[in-house]
Amino acid sequence: MNDLIKGKIKINKSGFGFLIPEIEDMQDIFVSREDLNSALNNDTVMVRVVKKAKGDYKAEGKVIEVLERSDSVLVGQYEKVKNFGFVILDGKHSHDVFIPSGKDKKAKNGDKVVIKIIDFKSRDKNPTGEIVEVLGGINDVGVEILAISKKYEIPTEFKKETLDFARSLPQEIREEDIKDRQDFRDLFTVTIDGADAKDFDDAISIDRNGDNYTLYVHIADVANYVKEKTDINADAYLRGNSVYLMDRVIPMLPYELS
Repeated sequence: MNDLIKGKIKINKSGFGFLIPEIEDMQDIFVSREDLNSALNNDTVMVRVVKKAKGDYKAEGKVIEVLERSDSVLVGQYEKVKNFGFVILDGKHSHDVFIPSGKDKKAKNGDKVVIKIIDFKSRDKNPTGEIVEVLGGINDVGVEILAISKKYEIPTEFKKETLDFARSLPQEIREEDIKDRQDFRDLFTVTIDGADAKDFDDAISIDRNGDNYTLYVHIADVANYVKEKTDINADAYLRGNSVYLMDRVIPMLPYELS
C-alpha cells in the first residue's frame, strides 16, 4: 500500500471518519477525529497511512491536505454567544463553524442560515465562516425544506429572459404546431395527475370500437417550445428535472409551460 492515498472523507456523527480511496477495490481507511486536520464531510483529501490493516482492523490514516472542499454551500443552525456565534452544520461534519462579530448578517439565535468558509488554516481551531443568507427560524414553516434546496444548490429562480419567453408563448395551439401531428382533440381526454399537480404532462383517452376498446396515451411534447441554444433550454439543462420536496415542487420549466 502506498503511504499517500487520495479519496473522499466520510465523517461519522461521532466525529471520526473513513477515507474512501479513489483506487478501485482498496479498503476504507480509518481517520480519527484528531487526525482529520480541518477536513469536512465529503471533502477530497490526501491521507497518509500511519498504521496498516491487520486482521479485522482497518488501516489508519491522517489527513495531510484538503485538496477540494465538497460543499460550496453549507447550511446549519446559528447559535449566538454574546457578540459572536457558531453554526452547527447540517449533516455529518467534524467541526462547528465560528462566526465572528460583524459576519452574522443579523441572524438570531436558532436561525437556519447559509454560510461560506472564509478561513480554515489551523487544525486545532474551528473554521471561520460568514453568514451569507438567513433562511428563518428553525421552527418556521417551510424553513427546513428551504434549507434542503439551498444545501443541494437547487435553483429556485428562473432568469428573466426565461420567464419572458414562457409568458410570450401563445395559449392556443397554432396550425404550425400540429401540421405534422394527428389531432385527437375531439376525444374525451383526462389527465392522470392529481388536482394539486404542478405540471400536466400526460393524459389518456379511451375509445370504444364495438366489443373492443382503444386506449390512447398522450404525452406532452414540451421540446416543441424548448429549443436548443435558448435561455429556457439553458435553465432546464441546469436543473435537469423537477424536484419534489415535502411541501413544494421546484420545477424544471416555468409555470406557463408546465
